[in-house]
Amino acid sequence: MRFLTGGESHGKSLSVIVEGVPAGIPIDKNFLLKELQRRDKCLGRSSRMEIENEDFEILGGVRKGLSTGAPVVISILNSEYKGLTDKEISELQTDILTCRPGHADLNGAIKFGFEETRNVIERASGRETAARVAAGAIAKMFLSQFDVSFASAITQVGNLISSKSITFREARKLKAEFPFADSKELSKAVKLIENLKMRGETLGGKIWVCASGVVPGIGSYTNWDKRLDAQIAYYLMSIPSVKGVLIGDIEKAVFLEGSKAQDRIQNDGKFFFKRKTNLAGGIEGGISNGEDIEATVFAKPLPSSKNIKSHLNLRTRKIESPQFPRSDTTSLAPVAVICESLLAIVLMNNYLEKFGSDSLKDVKASFINYKKRLTK
Repeated sequence: MRFLTGGESHGKSLSVIVEGVPAGIPIDKNFLLKELQRRDKCLGRSSRMEIENEDFEILGGVRKGLSTGAPVVISILNSEYKGLTDKEISELQTDILTCRPGHADLNGAIKFGFEETRNVIERASGRETAARVAAGAIAKMFLSQFDVSFASAITQVGNLISSKSITFREARKLKAEFPFADSKELSKAVKLIENLKMRGETLGGKIWVCASGVVPGIGSYTNWDKRLDAQIAYYLMSIPSVKGVLIGDIEKAVFLEGSKAQDRIQNDGKFFFKRKTNLAGGIEGGISNGEDIEATVFAKPLPSSKNIKSHLNLRTRKIESPQFPRSDTTSLAPVAVICESLLAIVLMNNYLEKFGSDSLKDVKASFINYKKRLTK
């Protein structure tokens, strides 16, 4: 499976084409909408997200509620520009001369030879990730057929760190608006964000993401690019504000001696082999081991702070006060949703590689035979 996104942040719509989706997958439009809105209706979002309804159209690859095996094509309307003509949109997309530090503005303009940064801002915007969440929703629908489910949690907000480790079951119960892992500290986290919003500041933090129900044997050690943990890190690092990815509980493991940092194997007689701990995050040697797949990402403070004045004017080559587009106070809650989506895409790719890809019926038959082998 592969996917391609297109469209601009301040244009008519975003689009995603998902190729390689097996035929016969039930496509739930309500679930797709819910996933898109989870990304939007979060604490710390700008006024832009308040007006986005995430109306979408499925333009191909689905008939009678089932995937057809053809590419699934989804168009997500930008509510603010709904009904506007191309000319009206063009008039709203005025030239932006200033380059903001921490953004793609200056580097993108240099790369493509632009004399202003509008073209860069339109495409480098985090709004593009809505299309990836749509693709991730397709992947989640597929993986649900194999009892794989997802959860995420925010474990750090600025200097406020959750005092408790999170589990999959606990994460599933957290509030979607701001899934902070430590419920006792949630009000403090909310107050911190609201205070920074009033000051025009931003903040980053850490997000934990998990996939439960993944069978052992997904991924491979045979080549570097087939390693499951490498693929997960690659996809998660593509999120605009993410600057680091950890697999499993490596932050704890690095403080332990080798003999104490292993997830010891036990045979519980139920299904394959289980582990007493999960420091490796469900992956050993680039292959899933049957435990929950866990990763943690580090999201930087968004660079659109109103207190930064060192913005470069491309035409005058002088530092000046910038034009400020609407900006989130923090991206932590939407990044949690995006992480789930991209993790789902990686796992779907690997399931299709292992169990086939033409039709859901055939994939399931192969999967059932594989599970029988594991229990022998």
